[in-house]
Amino acid sequence: MDEALSNGDAKAADDIRYERYCESKKDKAKSPKSREEWDKLKETIKNNNTAGYKNEPIGRDSLREYLDMGENKLKNTNSNGDIDTYTLDGKTVRPDSVARNSNGEREIVHDHKHFLGGKDQVLYNTNQIKIETKMVEAKNGKHIITMSSDAPNLNGIPPQPRPSKNISSTVYYTDISTGKITHKWSKELMKWIKV
Repeated sequence: MDEALSNGDAKAADDIRYERYCESKKDKAKSPKSREEWDKLKETIKNNNTAGYKNEPIGRDSLREYLDMGENKLKNTNSNGDIDTYTLDGKTVRPDSVARNSNGEREIVHDHKHFLGGKDQVLYNTNQIKIETKMVEAKNGKHIITMSSDAPNLNGIPPQPRPSKNISSTVYYTDISTGKITHKWSKELMKWIKV
């Protein structure tokens, strides 16, 4: 695959990725998706990642403002030598932002999730989120998620977007048009509460 990518042959690299995907599914005694379905899913993931990278700074800045934290406190962990990763059970994650307390412990671990729209704007409790939650070191620290969407319906039934019921993190909704946190997710009521 590396050779295909270095030669600029994206199709050959995708062919190799699809073969690996099929082998992985067969190893788990599961049926793989057709190549057409896999290609569509790959494109959706690519679009979501692009939107996520674009909206991640908005989520971080909205959280800084909401918590009254400066840029030096809640740091972008993607660049400027502030990259912060954590490995658990062979999986490495890198949250979008981290704030450390005076002892150098991770007090806030933050991730931003953006949805392009659609009917299933649900953030599931993935391995990434579970591991990020364990990154928090400070006694009263928090894992915080900011969410945003191109097509929100915060008062819908069910609300869009929303975290799944298994997520224990503090979750806020960021309006990307204003760059402000406007709602906090209530786990008890399973709905957004205006802040």
